[in-house]
Amino acid sequence: MSRRTFLPLLAAALLGPAGVAAAAPVDLGVGRRPWVSVDRQGVTHVVFEQDAGSQSTLVYLRRAPGAAAFEAPRTFAVAPGQDFSGPVVLQDPAPGTRLVLVAERCCTTPSTWAMTSADNGVTWSAPQPVFDGAPAVNQVDGRVPIWALTAGSLDLVVGNPGFSLAQVPAALAPPLPASGVTPMGGAPYDTQVTLDEAGQPVFAWGADFSAAFLRRGVAGPDVPVLTGGTGVSVHIAGGARGVGVLTLRREGTAGRLEFRRLAGGAPDGRRPHAEAPGRQQRGRRRDRRQQAQPDTGDIVCAEQRDGEAGHHRREQAEGQVCEPRIAARRDREGQPGQKPEEEPRGDE
Repeated sequence: MSRRTFLPLLAAALLGPAGVAAAAPVDLGVGRRPWVSVDRQGVTHVVFEQDAGSQSTLVYLRRAPGAAAFEAPRTFAVAPGQDFSGPVVLQDPAPGTRLVLVAERCCTTPSTWAMTSADNGVTWSAPQPVFDGAPAVNQVDGRVPIWALTAGSLDLVVGNPGFSLAQVPAALAPPLPASGVTPMGGAPYDTQVTLDEAGQPVFAWGADFSAAFLRRGVAGPDVPVLTGGTGVSVHIAGGARGVGVLTLRREGTAGRLEFRRLAGGAPDGRRPHAEAPGRQQRGRRRDRRQQAQPDTGDIVCAEQRDGEAGHHRREQAEGQVCEPRIAARRDREGQPGQKPEEEPRGDE
């Protein structure tokens, strides 16, 4: 039986106005594999699964813009089976407003199901099968986006055992057979997809824990992001302002985080910078990172504290924009034969 974990999501912090201190958290229930997104109309959507043995039940919560609280949770018996990938709510590219809720049900055929909403989650269609297979990923360090909704298709990354792409028609019918996937090559670690500022897919993956690559479009060239590292993990996020690339490479018992912006077909220079004086705490280091929901481009500020294994807290203030860089340790002396890196400024 899967272990259940509490989901005291910081709903008040997610929804409070910018600049206001976070209020007490709102308990949204018990479950696993949570996901939160905000659509372009400002509606907040939270989905997660509740497991009983090998059966998952989908839980959905909605909060309208300006509402004082989430609406009552709704549960959906999608289909027999268990969700190992976790559910997600996506939105059609502008000017469309349709929402698509995707959930896995392993290990049956079909394995991937979807529900749609034409009124920002007020009502949902009955679950329908969309793919005989299931999205999957061999993640190295943290969850990555394995779904994207383009103008022409629902793209699902199938990253185990190889790296393939399932492109379900945007109409979600007929269901895509498991044999209908497109081989993507590359290596099956951290396989993921997001959308760029033009609504086109961008893919990323890691190779043997030592390198990370990007590809713009299904047939685009493979661009190395990081090579020669150890325990390498890559994370991408996209939206109306472009694509950000976050890499992690192991250094001892911790990891060095670096941020790059995808400019044209290639990532720009890495942007680590030291934590501001007076903000460090004894025994721990704080990293702030930007995570844009791949379906909307909305910004979620996230904080990870070293020394608190397994503890992650997500916060968002409505209208808040995070600093588009990662705070990471850096050697003030730089590497041998190199000058110390300058602090990035402005929009560079």
